[in-house]
Amino acid sequence: MKPHLVALILICSSSWRAAGAADQTAACPKSSKDVQASCRAITYKDLPTGARLLLRRMKCDVRAGSPYDSGSAVDLNNDGMPEYEFCCHEAPHGPCDAVLIGKVGTKWKDLTAKDGLLGFEGACNLLVVLETQHGGYHDLCLPIQCSQPVRGGNCEPTIWHYDGTRYRSSDASAGKPSGQHEQ
Repeated sequence: MKPHLVALILICSSSWRAAGAADQTAACPKSSKDVQASCRAITYKDLPTGARLLLRRMKCDVRAGSPYDSGSAVDLNNDGMPEYEFCCHEAPHGPCDAVLIGKVGTKWKDLTAKDGLLGFEGACNLLVVLETQHGGYHDLCLPIQCSQPVRGGNCEPTIWHYDGTRYRSSDASAGKPSGQHEQ
C-alpha cells in the first residue's frame, strides 16, 4: 500500500474514533471541564513506584514497552496528586482491562468499583470526570458501560461515586448506589 494512502487511512480512523468518543460522552452528566482538561496520557514508567507495586500486587500483567503500556493521570480529589486509570490485563485483541488506582492517605489502593472498568479506550477518552463529588472525589461517568437495569434497550452510562474507600456504581437516573434499585 502506498505511504500516502496509509497516512490518509490513519488520519481518518483517528478522526472517526475521536468523533465516536465525543458522541458517547454526550450521554454523561455535566463534566468538570477543568479537571477533565488536566487529564494526561501516561505510560508505565510514568507511574510512581507505589503505584507500580500496587499493580503488581493486583497481578496486573502490563509492563513498560508492552502493547498496552498506557493509562491516564487525573487528580480526582483536588489534592494536587493524580489518580491513575491504567491497563491491567493485556487482551489478545481490543481494549485492555483497566483499573483505577490512587493514594488514599499514605497507602496506594485499588479505587475501581466492584463491576470494574470494561476496557481502556485511550488516555482520558471514556473516563469522564463529573462536576459532582462524593467522599471528596469527583464522580465519574463511564459512557460505554451501561448502568443496570437498561431501560427500553437504551444504555444509560454508569456513574461512579466515591464512598470513602473506593468507587461504587450507582443508578445514573435515580442517583442511588447499586444494590438499592427499585424493581
